Amino acid sequence: MESVVDKINQFRKANGVDPVYCWNPVENDNCESHAFQMARCGELYHAPDYLRPGKAEAVGKCSFMNTEVDTVGHIVFEQFGKSSEGHREILLMPNLAYGLYTSNWQVYLVVRGWI
Repeated sequence: MESVVDKINQFRKANGVDPVYCWNPVENDNCESHAFQMARCGELYHAPDYLRPGKAEAVGKCSFMNTEVDTVGHIVFEQFGKSSEGHREILLMPNLAYGLYTSNWQVYLVVRGWI
């Protein structure tokens, strides 16, 4: 199974942007905490600006009840890449962090980007 990093870097390559090699571990933890909080309340929402100063944020979720659906790939390529120009731009930023959390057959993904 490919990781979130693999999926995002595939998206970046398909859009002519270099892959991200250095992911911010502190910000990854912050993103994972936000993904957990969204799963806990069952809703998607952006973290307040003061918790992510200077960073843009993309949030998404997808059910993984259908084992033939690549949930992370669906969020990255369909929800972020095709459905939202703003989220697409975040995936192409030079600095990225991500967090993933699964709960109740749902995958929650948070990606933060900054220049």
